[in-house]
Amino acid sequence: YIEEITPDGDYGVIFKLKMPYSSFINALQYPCAVVVSKAAVEKYGDSYADHPVGTGPYMFVSKMAADNITLKRFDEYWNEPAKTENLIFKIIPEGSQRTIMLENGEVDIACDILTNDAVRVEEDPNLNLVAKSGNKYYALYLSASSASATSNKLVRQAIAYAIDKDLLVSAVMNGYGTPGSELCTPTVAGYNPAKERGNIYDPEKAKALLAEAGYENGVTIDAYIRSGQPYEELATVIQGMLKDVGITINMNIMDNNKITQLQEEGEDLPIDIGFYNNICGDMDFIMQKLLPTTHNQTYFNDYVLELITEARSYTELSDRQKVYDKFHDLMAEDVPHCPLFYEVMLIGLNKNVEGFHVNPLGAHQYSTVVVYEN
Repeated sequence: YIEEITPDGDYGVIFKLKMPYSSFINALQYPCAVVVSKAAVEKYGDSYADHPVGTGPYMFVSKMAADNITLKRFDEYWNEPAKTENLIFKIIPEGSQRTIMLENGEVDIACDILTNDAVRVEEDPNLNLVAKSGNKYYALYLSASSASATSNKLVRQAIAYAIDKDLLVSAVMNGYGTPGSELCTPTVAGYNPAKERGNIYDPEKAKALLAEAGYENGVTIDAYIRSGQPYEELATVIQGMLKDVGITINMNIMDNNKITQLQEEGEDLPIDIGFYNNICGDMDFIMQKLLPTTHNQTYFNDYVLELITEARSYTELSDRQKVYDKFHDLMAEDVPHCPLFYEVMLIGLNKNVEGFHVNPLGAHQYSTVVVYEN
């Protein structure tokens, strides 16, 4: 509710929570939880997406499905007005096409530059490459409730030791990535360098764990791989690494929508390769993704709920960190996710672009951007 919070008449929104939730402010950063116009929602109903009204420095003009969204500066914005009057977001799914359009001057800023295009952008005198760490990590998701061998903790541990993360980053990501072992990146509240194991590659240990699990003669496991780069390339390299320790991977390559459909239908997906973007910037957000009630979850441990509840009761990050460290230890032991590396965000800019600032969530702000004429 809203009430007066200062003697001179300033008002603020007061939230009354049913239980302690110290990461509440972080949760409000969730891009899909932005403030929208109640009047507009009531007026347009189900077609509100075609008439959005928010609180930002730009206002909606038009959109062309699967092609572009056009915005215009909102001159009555409460803060500093946007420096550029018009803003057009173009939807370009193909990564190499984004680079070509940047090189041709068809776009001023291109997000998610492919790692194999990064050198081209970096060496082009008319362009600049921005490389910054973000909140996203790539991982293997290992189903602990699978009917396959991934239900065995020792097998999941063996998989983690069988993967050379340094090689993955160099061979597939062209060096743009940081091998890591935590379920969060260094930009996320709760990351602890003291818990970071980085590249734990040890094929002999992987073989020993596999034998201890009862698979001294090897084992075959199904993996579901999203089509396209970098997933197929990562999966191919990982497939070879696992084969070296006695784990044969049957790769099922399909588009992301199909994998999501299989998950929703309750299919058993022992290994799934993907990424996780901590868009709230706090460990709480990934911890709650491991609750039994979470959609498509395949790992169940009551201790996680205890840790979540305890961490949320502390307002100071230093106190929460002690709880988060227990979570890091649990994940290293149980390995429901096998982190591979932390993302390096690659963004290409025309040399005439100034004022662009990278947001680790990927929700970049453009109100400070200026594009100068040649």
